[in-house]
Amino acid sequence: DRPFGCIMGFSEQAEYPDISSFINLGKAVVFILSACRSPSMVDLQVYGILVKPVKGLNWGAAAIGNATWSGARLRDILLAAGLRDNQPGVTHVQFEGLDSDPANVSYGASISVEKAMDPCGDTILAYEMNGNPLLRDHGFPIRVVVPGIVGARNVKWLGW
Repeated sequence: DRPFGCIMGFSEQAEYPDISSFINLGKAVVFILSACRSPSMVDLQVYGILVKPVKGLNWGAAAIGNATWSGARLRDILLAAGLRDNQPGVTHVQFEGLDSDPANVSYGASISVEKAMDPCGDTILAYEMNGNPLLRDHGFPIRVVVPGIVGARNVKWLGW
């Protein structure tokens, strides 16, 4: 097992709570509309930018969806791991999924420590979607949900 991510500038020896203990940190519920928007393959072809076929889905205009997510607030988890507000040298929280591409590179993304530690923030590590346990297609066992930021930052399949 590996931690769900790393805190840039923070000790790698930090003890992250296990999944059962962070469920006990309290359950936050957020409803978000998530959108992944980048130039579609159609857009790239129309403007002559696409020079060769690419792997993946042609989403057309965008990939968009909405859901109610439940989980522990990221701030509470980071505080339990020993991170403090305005800790010197800490700039981002990096998330890394357990999935990997054919070159064995896993997908990851980061958010600013300010977003992660916002006392009024709604960034969570979700273990439920629409009131049900998180399914594999949606990021089981844990997925970070970061409202207000492009959907690509909502990394799925976080390790624990």
